[in-house]
Amino acid sequence: MNNNVKTASNVTTFKKYYGVGSFQPLMVNPSAKDLGAFLNRQIPTEPQYITNKSMDGKEFKGLRIDVWGVLPKVDVKTKVTFWLEGRYDVAKSGKTKMINGQGFATYVEDLSILNKNKNWYFTDNARKCLKGEDTVVDFFVKLMNWETDLSKFTLKDGDTPQIFLPVEKLFNGDFTDLQKLVLENKTIKVYCGIKSRTVDNNTYYDMEIYSKAFMKDNPNKKGAKEIIDALMGEYSGFSGNIAPISETLEEFNVEEIQTMKKEIETQSADIADNPFAF
Repeated sequence: MNNNVKTASNVTTFKKYYGVGSFQPLMVNPSAKDLGAFLNRQIPTEPQYITNKSMDGKEFKGLRIDVWGVLPKVDVKTKVTFWLEGRYDVAKSGKTKMINGQGFATYVEDLSILNKNKNWYFTDNARKCLKGEDTVVDFFVKLMNWETDLSKFTLKDGDTPQIFLPVEKLFNGDFTDLQKLVLENKTIKVYCGIKSRTVDNNTYYDMEIYSKAFMKDNPNKKGAKEIIDALMGEYSGFSGNIAPISETLEEFNVEEIQTMKKEIETQSADIADNPFAF
């Protein structure tokens, strides 16, 4: 099985892929021993998932959540990484993001407005959302196919949506609740991109899963509009991705990408020389 290991462009590399594909999570924030066994290589130090951070004179914890798994179609091991912070998500406008038991997040602080025309947002257990929390919730909602339609709940006798991350346990280094969820052999639609970096005159190409858009892995549903729309969005684009946007999983070929890039640059130069060219 191929491992998503970072390698230079002038040496033999493992195959990498870009585009939309099924991802099967297998472990969450593993120890060095477990990760080494999974990747079939030695991990010299224990991964540091929790760090101390500060901003504007305030200290808080940072949390990295690595969900390791495989892309079954191409037999490749890889991961999706989420970054959380032990502080509330506050927009530049000063509004605080709220998250509820459906896993729905919003910067609308007057939640009653959301149900003005239709009762779809459960407000009773909404609370302030930690930075990055909602993206992790969205991942597990899509993976586990949890019910989020408010009309499916009676809203009586405890029958209410209760999708929340165990944030206190997570920030204390206890990842068992999330680990249990990835043991059910479920899959989720993800987007794999390719990023490049240069070290000592060597160019490295890394495969990375986009962590802000996912889809339920429904074999009867064709296309990947939800993910593609997020990738093409003005604020949600996959920053640094050098591969084309594809609705299917394609093998990455650096020569093809470089040729494509040159063609685009040539077309852009032609247009610049002749602004009336079509």
